[in-house]
Amino acid sequence: MATKASSTVELTQECDGVYTLQTSSTFRNQKLHFKLGEEFIEERMDGESVPCVITFEGNQMIQIQMGKNPVKIVREFTDTDLIATCHVSNVECKRWFKAVN
Repeated sequence: MATKASSTVELTQECDGVYTLQTSSTFRNQKLHFKLGEEFIEERMDGESVPCVITFEGNQMIQIQMGKNPVKIVREFTDTDLIATCHVSNVECKRWFKAVN
């Protein structure tokens, strides 16, 4: 079932410095509002609420979820792709997205 799921990711920035990261998928949608480097509470898609911080380093957006099992998500932006790499303990997962104009 998971192999048939599709997702869309949209990142926008408002003039007040607030970013919105919206993920829409076949199963569930999520919208995060955050300022870079400021801690906020994220309700993850699994329903758990965790403290989270998002920063940018070059073309990478780095998200740290500080829950029971800390999670690091690195989203690398290129001209044509978004590569999302999720690190949990000693497990790594990658997902590729194509840019849409």
